[in-house]
Amino acid sequence: MASYAQSSFLGGMNMAVDDSRLGDDEYSFAMNVRNRFGELTPVKRPLIIDTGFTANQRFQGIYTVGDFILLFQSGHAKFKHRLSDTWVTLWDASTNSTLQMSANADFMYVQAVPGSTMNMERKSESATKADDPINLTYNSTAWVKTSAGIVVQDGENTPNLIIFSSSNQTAAISVRKCKSYTEWDATTREYVPIGKQMMFFGGKLYVIGADADGNFTQIYHSVTGRPLDFVVAINNSGAQIDAAEANGGAGVVSYSVSYEAVTCMRPLNTDSFFISTRTSSYAVTPDYTRTVFGEPLFTKKYLFGASVVNQFSFVDVLGDFAFIDTEGLRSFNAVQQLRNEGRNSAFSLKVAKLLDDKSQSLTASAAITFDNYAFFAVQTIYGHGVLVFDSTLKKFVSFDNFTKDDDTTCAPIVQFTKIDSADAHELYAITSYGEMIKMWGGIKYSAAYVQTKAFNVGDSRVDQKPLTLRTLFTDVKPIESIAIQVPYPDVLVISWDGITSLSGTPDPPYGIWATPPTTFTSTSAFALPVKPIPYTLAIGTVIRFYGWSHALTGYGIPNSLAAGDGGADGMDGTFELTVAASVGDVTLTGKLTTASYVYWNSPAYVKYDGSGTVSCTPISNGVAGQSVLSKTLVAPTFDGMRYTAAYPLMWDGQNKIQSLAFNFQDSRIGWKASYAIKWDNAATLSIINIETKDITSKNSLMTQAYAS
Repeated sequence: MASYAQSSFLGGMNMAVDDSRLGDDEYSFAMNVRNRFGELTPVKRPLIIDTGFTANQRFQGIYTVGDFILLFQSGHAKFKHRLSDTWVTLWDASTNSTLQMSANADFMYVQAVPGSTMNMERKSESATKADDPINLTYNSTAWVKTSAGIVVQDGENTPNLIIFSSSNQTAAISVRKCKSYTEWDATTREYVPIGKQMMFFGGKLYVIGADADGNFTQIYHSVTGRPLDFVVAINNSGAQIDAAEANGGAGVVSYSVSYEAVTCMRPLNTDSFFISTRTSSYAVTPDYTRTVFGEPLFTKKYLFGASVVNQFSFVDVLGDFAFIDTEGLRSFNAVQQLRNEGRNSAFSLKVAKLLDDKSQSLTASAAITFDNYAFFAVQTIYGHGVLVFDSTLKKFVSFDNFTKDDDTTCAPIVQFTKIDSADAHELYAITSYGEMIKMWGGIKYSAAYVQTKAFNVGDSRVDQKPLTLRTLFTDVKPIESIAIQVPYPDVLVISWDGITSLSGTPDPPYGIWATPPTTFTSTSAFALPVKPIPYTLAIGTVIRFYGWSHALTGYGIPNSLAAGDGGADGMDGTFELTVAASVGDVTLTGKLTTASYVYWNSPAYVKYDGSGTVSCTPISNGVAGQSVLSKTLVAPTFDGMRYTAAYPLMWDGQNKIQSLAFNFQDSRIGWKASYAIKWDNAATLSIINIETKDITSKNSLMTQAYAS
């Protein structure tokens, strides 16, 4: 007999070596879990947001600025404050066609910029030497300040400028076109050229613009301290040299690192910024010792022959930079790269097998940092999903496949965005199928999965037969719940089939009741002062109305509705309905379980049982056994707080820690034994204990014959 135990999973996921060589705290592969505290904790499914825009139509971008979310689709834009449930149209073809942008662009690019800080006129020091390089100085003539705002580019149209008056939910918002080259003059000085990727760095706004052949290779840049005032060719007096943008605009004084189109432009933690093309990456440094028209020239340093697939796939991980290229994931340290060209390292060594022979999409890949994790939306051998890197542990810990509450799978993620303010900490994403999701905001928990390390006795002559696996789960919850917001509707007409009488006069706290009939028949109807609930309720869903403190008699509604109030006479202030079909002339929308409750006149909570199922499969020599054993994690009894309680208050929950034993009678025999464990609730896997039977292997006669 041999016994093994694993009480920590801090080592993370490791597929780089044979599973028999993993560390004591590592595991081969995991899905939909986190391990920051040494245990494997499941995560919730994504919450689908599908109101306020056209469903299943590809988005062109999602961004957050402060507490505002900006959403782009088909060339138009919407926004909402995080505390609002309503999307507001910024522009579309019908409301303001002059602001409409390309419906065919793969992405909209957004950059927030501050107001200008350098607002003095620039002229040549010498008015007599027009053929000399122009070195600019400042005099006392003030320019018009440029506005703080959000620049929106699509690569085809003059960019839009969104201006928020404040960060409040009721902030006034205005949108206008940025000024073009022909609108620029030496006094007002606003001009933003057409481009794609943008970056605000070192007091300058950078834009990737098109060259003469239409390839987006050029790096345009604004005047230092004036983000909306791009550098143009000027004469000694500070005026434009030429009226045509092609002869004097941002392209004339631009910079390029290669003939290839730029895929990504991002700041580094040095005085340089990062530029990636289709095949190579560079560090670009503004050189203020050499200027043209008073603004710096640039120098470049070749970094390596790898490239970032798009603007949204480059992240800072604790001062190091990680990105998605077409072959997988990479990382480099910007400081070291500038000192030593040869420091390129494979960032994803321990998860490289997940990316074998998978080419990463140029438009359906994304990365972001959030809550001390780095998330990489990539294609893997198991399909699309998100690789999770824990920045505190410096380990890959999970692969999340985003199954929705209806058990379908989200399309590939194309962009992340986050709200990270003093009052909110939320992560959102959009998919290639036109889905907007709030990450891990769903009702149900994703199915958690782990394939353990392989255990062996360290002797090649000894095989093992798996006998028993014991799992210890902690934090088993009695119920799970999620809050939803139910607005108050106008009127809901319900037929009360089977209710024979009503005593008293309903007097709810909101709205005005229609005069109810004294006696109810199968065709009687009566108006409730409630609004349509914006969720599709499954057949059998219970709706509980609070505030009705009048007795109902004659229960026994067998067909369209069933009623019950939890009390004998209905005087407890509640009334329940069970949905069997559309109710009256109002369709209740959303997806809830048959055990769910929607509370009238208050925030709503979806509740369901916290129990779950654990399944386990033994794996011998890398081959899964035939038997898959399943057991139930029972929802604990939950009695609340015992009286009298002393601070800190402790909830009395029984059976929150549960140990399950799996006995394998017909498992395969092999030199090494591992296990695949899967569970579908919120419980945390803390410890596994394994027992195997040692079997000394004997060479068969055939093996001996071949060996001789």
